[in-house]
Amino acid sequence: MSIRSAYSLAALFLISGATQSMAQRACKPVLEIKETRLSAMKPPTLVRRWVAELSVDASQCAAQAGRFQIGLTRLTEGGPDLQFTETFDWRPGTLEVSINFWPDEAVQDYWIANVAPCPCRQ
Repeated sequence: MSIRSAYSLAALFLISGATQSMAQRACKPVLEIKETRLSAMKPPTLVRRWVAELSVDASQCAAQAGRFQIGLTRLTEGGPDLQFTETFDWRPGTLEVSINFWPDEAVQDYWIANVAPCPCRQ
């Protein structure tokens, strides 16, 4: 390795370290689904509402709100199962979210999909 290559490599390492130290450290709140329920069909639309109650621990976050997704597997009588996500806003404490389903649909599975990072509390 030539001296010029060694200097170039050292400069890259210095720049990389400076960039990383300047970047703000990111944290994520801890979201947990505590309870779910599917409502009965209600006339006139016969829509059923799937409701999830979540607990949000954002003690590591400087922000008091952020975005997250819940993934679901939807079962339906007349078609294939479908996996999809819905986006919601979190805030610290207890949170309730809901998604509408048609009468011939049900939820097979659900999970916390993506939680956006937040700035860390100092």
